[in-house]
Amino acid sequence: SKNTINVAMKNMIDSVFGIIFFWIIGFGFMYGKDFSNILGISDFLISGDNPSQNAFFFFQAMFAATAVTIVSGAVAERIKFNGYLFVAIIITSFIYPIFGHWAWSVDGWLTKLGFIDFAGSTVVHSVGAWIGLAGAVVIGPRIGKFRKGKIQFFSPSNYNFIVFGVFILFFAWFGFNAGSLLRFDSSVSLILLNTLIAGMFGGLGGWLICLVFKQKIDVETFAFSVIAGLVGITAGCNLLDTTSAAFVGLFSSIVMAVSSYILLTKFKVDDPLNAVGVHGFAGAWGTLAVGIFAPLPQNFTRFEFISIQSLGILVAFIFAFSAGVVLFYVLGKINLLRVTKKHEVLGLNMSEHNAKQPWIDTI
Repeated sequence: SKNTINVAMKNMIDSVFGIIFFWIIGFGFMYGKDFSNILGISDFLISGDNPSQNAFFFFQAMFAATAVTIVSGAVAERIKFNGYLFVAIIITSFIYPIFGHWAWSVDGWLTKLGFIDFAGSTVVHSVGAWIGLAGAVVIGPRIGKFRKGKIQFFSPSNYNFIVFGVFILFFAWFGFNAGSLLRFDSSVSLILLNTLIAGMFGGLGGWLICLVFKQKIDVETFAFSVIAGLVGITAGCNLLDTTSAAFVGLFSSIVMAVSSYILLTKFKVDDPLNAVGVHGFAGAWGTLAVGIFAPLPQNFTRFEFISIQSLGILVAFIFAFSAGVVLFYVLGKINLLRVTKKHEVLGLNMSEHNAKQPWIDTI
């Protein structure tokens, strides 16, 4: 409750600074004229005189902002606001666009190998999550999260908002996935149907996990499982049949739950929103599932297809995590990473924004 305004402000930063720098630098690196299948070297600061490019930039800018937003969840409640501003700039200017060029540009080296990630299970979600994982590792856990060998549960500020947020995301995901077709014809129906089915089966998986491992149906597990199902289907929503989409969604929730549990209990990674499990591991699974379930591209064996998908997943992790470690390490060295203990206890609403909430002060 003492950090809600700060988190909201960070999401605004994702959009404001993220999109500004994606326009100045990132879009050119991602979709400009290719240099050696590694980087774009044109289309910086697009002028707006190309209607087709304008529409494409508008759509892609939202993806860039989304990738950064995932990071904010993993480092919530302890990173300095102005430090996070630099995180948004670096991710949308360099890290996300460079990998995006490899995987989404027609000249990118992963694209040429045959790597497929239709709407960004890896390009958007896993890349954002691996950077977030680097941030959570470098910045360390919140004060009191691990005390005397026990993991402390920090209750969310508003459970209703969690559910409300899931519905907003679910609705927007239809645009996220279907919009990636970049046209509107009958083939969009399969994308919409697969997105719907995978999200629902993700929720079913969350319910089953709660039924087996928890005393009650946990709001966070159930809600995060729906999102994990959506993340998982994003890579192959245009290629898979609905039965495969259902399995991908269901298994995404299991992947999310298991990976989040291991990160928290075995590696002591404090990820307040389970961003790494929901977006990173579920995204990796969804990308791998394309190789397992999707129709084979021409001249590919199933093993070759799975191998190329696995290569893309591995490259995304190595590149994004390594770049994230460097980014957060540098921020730490220039004293822009973690707030003081006093400010963390006080809450970032007050310490970073002087935003008082009288009912919290009263408590």
